[in-house]
Order: sequence, then structure tokens, then C-alpha cells
Amino acid sequence: TTTTTTTTTATPNGGALCARDYAFDHYRSTPELEQFVRALETAYPHLVRRVVAGSSVRNRPLLGVELSTTPGRRRALQPAVKMVANIHGDEVAGRELLAEFACELLREATAADDVADVKKTPNKYTFYELLNTTRVLLIFSQNPDGFEANQRDNADHVDLSRNFPTPWFDATTSVMDGCSDDGRPTTTTTTTTTTTATPNGGALCARDYAFDHYRSTPELEQFVRALETAYPHLVRRVVAGSSVRNRPLLGVELSTTPGRRRALQPAVKMVANIHGDEVAGRELLAEFACELLREATAADDVADVKKTPNKYTFYELLNTTRVLLIFSQNPDGFEANQRDNADHVDLSRNFPTPWFDATTSVMDGCSDDGRPTTTTTTTTT
Repeated sequence: TTTTTTTTTATPNGGALCARDYAFDHYRSTPELEQFVRALETAYPHLVRRVVAGSSVRNRPLLGVELSTTPGRRRALQPAVKMVANIHGDEVAGRELLAEFACELLREATAADDVADVKKTPNKYTFYELLNTTRVLLIFSQNPDGFEANQRDNADHVDLSRNFPTPWFDATTSVMDGCSDDGRPTTTTTTTTTTTATPNGGALCARDYAFDHYRSTPELEQFVRALETAYPHLVRRVVAGSSVRNRPLLGVELSTTPGRRRALQPAVKMVANIHGDEVAGRELLAEFACELLREATAADDVADVKKTPNKYTFYELLNTTRVLLIFSQNPDGFEANQRDNADHVDLSRNFPTPWFDATTSVMDGCSDDGRPTTTTTTTTT
């Protein structure tokens, strides 16, 4: 049993909308969440529209809000972002944090100085301008049945995080891990959003391609090589180790001096796809690399550095910090569409530091002799 105490920032007592306005005593029930959504819509009618993204097995609504300066009307080429919480019914903080995010975003977007900034400087990117250029969809609970029952799965005992309607590799496949007996997803959302992951063919970044699948390991190699070719002064391909099946743990180093670490230069490492069947992270990390490089090489970003040497731009980030991105820590699990690696080891329980006892040499998740079964060799700060 752990005894950690945290400060909660969620769920109202009574009619108050946002966390700073109430004392915490419980998480909102589904009817209370409905009340919250209606209250937001009433308080900000020019920015908020109640949405129902589908229904649960027990016919509870998948409640959410659309935040936009034109709620209910999507303009041509307007990007959309969807954020979804409470996919596991007993993991409840996300629904409250998403509600609080809505509150804070709306509060800031309607603040007098924020609106005044937009009027004075039309292109200044304020909170209001975010809602003016982007349609933000927040779905507070993807699994209201699981929430009400205080259980991870939905009412049909399906783990919804293993139940998305996109097959892992084969676009013709109709039955997926996590689906009901006839292969249908057991909770379906009907909202269309702009995707920000996974390419088709040789395009580098999300804005450049149509989504149809997650990159295989050979395609990830192709992507890394393409990044290195496109940005040779900022990118170096790295292999942080190898898997049980000798697949490379592919990644990139992003720096203005790739391949050469300067004295006292800090380094940051980000690792994705530790669980082989949790694949969004590898694509998001690839997109992060794309966007970081695109911004760091933009003309105005480079010009800002020349005019103001100490201004902290994207380019300056790469000039001062070595960024290491490892796209997949578990390529064997990815290729097999399974959580564990090829030795059936859960790599998120397999770091070479014991969980609690510094004297323990064998950990949950290690091989029989206690050795980690996938090792990275990169040293970072």
C-alpha cells in the first residue's frame, strides 16, 4: 500500500463549474457530467456546443463539448483535435482533468486581455485565436458504464483501449483483439477529426499524408533515413540497442551538432512503444520530430536567433540540448501485436532499477536470471 497524498483538482460540489470554484468531495456521476456540460454551454454559448459522440452498451451518452468560435459549424480546412478520457472506467482522473482543461481554456479565451490582444494584433496566437483556428472536441468519458460500475472494462467486459475500429495492419480485417464476438467495436464514436499520426508511403509528417496504417519496422527505418536526408545538419540516426529478435531500437538524435555531444550539454530521451500493442506513441513521437525540425528550420525562427541570440526558439532548443527520440522500445511486440516482447516480458516492468528495494537483484518482468531482456545503450541526462 502506498501512502502518497495528492491535491485533487476535479469534480464540483454543487453547481460550481471549475476546480478553483469548489471543494472536492467526489467524482461527477454521469448525470452530474451532463449538468456540467449544459452549464458550460449556457455560460459560453458563443464558444461551446454539447456533443454526444456515441452511446455505451447501457445506452449512456458519451458526453463531450466542442470548443470553437463557430461551434456547430466546421469551416473548410479547419483542423480538429479530439481528446478522449476515461477509456478505462476505473481510471477516472482524466475525465475531471479534461473538464478542468475546458474550464481553463474558456476562461483564458474570454479574458479581457486575451480578447484585447486579438483585436490589437490579429495574428497573435492567443487562447481565443486557438479556438478561432481549431475545433477542439473533448469527450469526457469513453466508458461511462465502466465508470458507474467502478471497473476497467465496459459493460460487455471489453477493454476499450484494445478495441479501436482501425485494425493494426490489415485494412481488410474485421475482427480485432478486444472486439465483441462478431468483431464489432462495442463503443463507437461518430465524430470525424483531423488525424495526427501514421503515414502512407514516403511522406514524412502527418500533415502530408492520408492515414491507413502504422509504420512497420522497415517503414520506420525508411522514415528515419528520410529525416536524416532531409535535415542532415540536425538529425542523426541512432540505434539504442536490439530486440530479442534482433530488430533495431530505432531513433534519431536531434541537435545542431548531431553525433557530437558538447561538454555539459544536457540530453533528453523520449521512448515510445514499450508495450508492443500500444502503438500511438511511436507515431506521435515521429510527428513530434517532424514538427520540431520544421519549426527549427523555419525562416522566421532562424532569423529570430540571428537577431536575438539568447531568444529561446525551436532552433535554440536544438542548439542547447541533445534530443534523443526512440520510436519503438519493443519492435518484436509491435510486429506480433502483443503487449510483451518476444520473450513474453512486460518491458515497462523491466527497467534495470528495482521498483522499491535497492538490494533486490530480480524484478517482476525480468528473465529467469534477473537480467533485463531488452537493453538500451544510450546515456542521457
